[in-house]
Amino acid sequence: MNYTVEAGVITLGPPESELDSLRQRALSLGPWRKGPFRVGGLLIEGHWKSDLKWNRAIRAAGDIRGKTVIDVGCNNGYYLFRMREAGASHAIGFDPVAQFENQFLFLNEFARDPSIDFIRSGYQEMGAATADIVFCMGVIYHQKNPMDVLEKLLGALRPGGRIILETMGLDIGENCLVPSGRYAGSSGIWFVPGPGAVANWCKRTGLKCTLADVWDARDEQQKTQFAELPLTTDFYHGEKTSEGYPLPLRYLFLVER
Repeated sequence: MNYTVEAGVITLGPPESELDSLRQRALSLGPWRKGPFRVGGLLIEGHWKSDLKWNRAIRAAGDIRGKTVIDVGCNNGYYLFRMREAGASHAIGFDPVAQFENQFLFLNEFARDPSIDFIRSGYQEMGAATADIVFCMGVIYHQKNPMDVLEKLLGALRPGGRIILETMGLDIGENCLVPSGRYAGSSGIWFVPGPGAVANWCKRTGLKCTLADVWDARDEQQKTQFAELPLTTDFYHGEKTSEGYPLPLRYLFLVER
């Protein structure tokens, strides 16, 4: 591996003299939703401070040294690099978005890690890929059928393996909010579940889940030169979203057979 991690920043490659051209190349690949990275000496800060979620996820996952791991909806691969840095023997990312693949390829020019694979496919096309630990973070509420997602994750899980499932949610028990349109400014959120609803989805899929963490993530987003995107908090009006819904929390579950 040709990279290091310090204070959550993934540093790839030695400093380069042509920082301006490197910056322009990075900007052309944006916006960058995940980060932070330091590439050839250039600091790329993403829309999400991804190190904060990773710290919670790896605590729930436990020791991943020597394990094969999958990251479903891997974006540009921030978590793939962190998984390898934590000792995973092989990290496989699935994401159907070409922009994210291009960002990963740019990063891996500097990282040169042959034990990371980016596969440009969604969770529906994971095929025969299997892993000891499957991470699915920030994905399930963007899909119309949550139990279909869980069945696909289960199909990729090796015996004795575990799933790290992270989702937007609300403290509403077994209930589930289904927005009539946008939620906190986003049109791509199909539901916002209570923790009991997630537990029931898992149970109906032949899985059991344990709530590992819950938190308010309003401080995990930022606007940077590489990610001039709206913040979720731009759509907070007091104790409600701009659409009149309760404000979201983040829930992290450890899921097993």
